[in-house]
Amino acid sequence: EYLVLDEADEMVTILKESLDEIIAELPKKHRTLLFSATLPGTIKQLIQNYLNKNIVQISANMETVGNEGIDHEYIVVDPIEKLEVLMHFLNSRDGERGIIFCKTKAAVNKLAKNLAINKFSSGALHGSLSQGIRDRIMEQFREGHINILVATDLAARGIDVKEISYVINYHLPDTYENYVHRSGRTARAGAKGLSLTVLQQEEVFEIADFERELGIKFSEFKKPSAASLEENNMLLWAKQIFKTKPNHELSQDLKTRVKTVFHHLTKDELIEKLMASYVLQNKIDIVEKPVKKFKNK
Repeated sequence: EYLVLDEADEMVTILKESLDEIIAELPKKHRTLLFSATLPGTIKQLIQNYLNKNIVQISANMETVGNEGIDHEYIVVDPIEKLEVLMHFLNSRDGERGIIFCKTKAAVNKLAKNLAINKFSSGALHGSLSQGIRDRIMEQFREGHINILVATDLAARGIDVKEISYVINYHLPDTYENYVHRSGRTARAGAKGLSLTVLQQEEVFEIADFERELGIKFSEFKKPSAASLEENNMLLWAKQIFKTKPNHELSQDLKTRVKTVFHHLTKDELIEKLMASYVLQNKIDIVEKPVKKFKNK
């Protein structure tokens, strides 16, 4: 008989009591296979506790684990524009499925809330959620009811969902192994995929370390222009309006009076005026400014 274990460091600690119960029920003569992407202290303790003395260890070279179907890219942003750049990318991949990795549960909750406000089809996944909620979110993701999963490293271990076209490292992973875990969620079953890492300027030097340790090559993802970001913000604003449910508590008299103001406008004219109002209220410039050319003296 076989007992297959494939758990992250923290999960091993959580499941130790359950593992003890399972082991107690196994026949004395059995074979145990333990699979783990890393060998931290708790995994080594499992080896001592549950495997016999004559174990055989098979290791994979970190330089060969990278999936050749993955494009590894990075984008450099200022902290203030990080969310805007992310949402610009997500709008460019509308309808595709992807996973966004954050470093902490608090960061997952904050980002998931911002995506929900901007009407992205997304869900959050981290260790503090009940098993029932995690299972429901994963089912929605697998079935395509939500397109974007925002997750911590622990919560996303072992996710094997086809047609995940991109993975975003919203925060740089703590270890090289975690980068392999994250990027490996895309390009499954022979498909192609993108692993995009969002960096601040002071983090760029770390890319060389990841390239050297993992034997992969990163290319720079071009950051959208300021005008392109503003255009995307307007699209997000339009989506918010489109997906806002009618307020039935407003009086019919008020609705009639407001409709009277707009009754002579066509749909296109109303949209034009709404867009112009957005630009004025937000004091933005959505026209790409030409680069000034200086005459040689």
